Amino acid sequence: MKPADAFGVVVRVLGLLGVLAGIAYFASFAWLHLAGADDPKGFGPLVYALYGCLTGGLGMCFLRGADVIVNFAYPDEQHKNDTEANHLDQQPPPDRPDGGELSTGK
Repeated sequence: MKPADAFGVVVRVLGLLGVLAGIAYFASFAWLHLAGADDPKGFGPLVYALYGCLTGGLGMCFLRGADVIVNFAYPDEQHKNDTEANHLDQQPPPDRPDGGELSTGK
């Protein structure tokens, strides 16, 4: 496994943890809201809903945008892969089975 691949796995795991934390915050928000635990001196369940949106949204960005983050962190890997793909497209045609070269039409 290349370092870029390992970094991609780490980014996706962090994204998954963010989504799970967002779900946990929304569950806490629902629990507090249904229990009527509104605190007149503080923010109450609203903070849990806000944190749920932020962590869940950031986690989704990490999950869906992991390729962009990896390409930003390892730009040489992407360039190397593009160069290899272009090199494979530009290989000369194979020789003929009888040992002669392919005619070029001249």
